[in-house]
Amino acid sequence: MTATAEDDAAPRWQEGLYALLRANEVTGAGIKRTMTIGATADIPTGARLLREGNGTSFVLIGVAASRPPKLKRNLDPASCRDRFRVTLSS
Repeated sequence: MTATAEDDAAPRWQEGLYALLRANEVTGAGIKRTMTIGATADIPTGARLLREGNGTSFVLIGVAASRPPKLKRNLDPASCRDRFRVTLSS
């Protein structure tokens, strides 16, 4: 397997969640209402499932696997505080 193919593969935890939903183990754990969202059009239905009802719900949202953006984070707390104050005051 090449490095590119490994990067494009679904993470193992994601495969495990889909397996749980397929095997109805989530409903066996006492969660009565489950849903898998695979398209943007399904998001309002999933949100409605979470809001309505009085029991527990489980909504699994599948997202496209991609690399995170290359962003260099500033880990200096004093610099972050000063930048926040300057931004807040302007």
